[in-house]
Amino acid sequence: MEVLKKINDLEFKVVEGFNIKYLEPIVLNMLWKMKNNWDDYNEVYHCCQLMESIQKTDDAWIHTHMMKKREEVVGVVFIEGGKIDFNHYLKVKINNEVINENNVMLNYFHIAPDARGNGYKWLSQMIIPHYKNKGIKNIFLKSSHEKSFSLYRRLGSEIGCYTTKSDNQLYTREGKVFQIKI
Repeated sequence: MEVLKKINDLEFKVVEGFNIKYLEPIVLNMLWKMKNNWDDYNEVYHCCQLMESIQKTDDAWIHTHMMKKREEVVGVVFIEGGKIDFNHYLKVKINNEVINENNVMLNYFHIAPDARGNGYKWLSQMIIPHYKNKGIKNIFLKSSHEKSFSLYRRLGSEIGCYTTKSDNQLYTREGKVFQIKI
């Protein structure tokens, strides 16, 4: 586990691979959503499905970024790279751009409710520089959380959109795809 930075009582770390024990911030966000108009999208299930799919892909890798507060995981971001079919996972055609190993995909960026307010700093000062130092040129991500769109627009640009149904087919989820050039 590599420590990227410490700020006050927060520690920002990265570890290779995926482990279900790091999903606590996603579970806490799901609990918040259940109390505040949840749309029946099970992020824990979908995250585990995606991570299992990436782990089965030859020459692909996963990094788990964590924000810890007094040893408790209060934030998580998964970054995937290697030989990944970005168009398949992002569900859009990426502007005829050649997708290669100099790109990564960001998924499941979650911060527990009591640690929110650190997302921009975490992405811009720790995660993006970490991958820039590794020769990565672009971070691609998709999100259907409207409140996160402004954050991703500050860091990059919107390159597509998608629509999908919620798990029980009850709600339509409108999402956007972003590219952060680094």
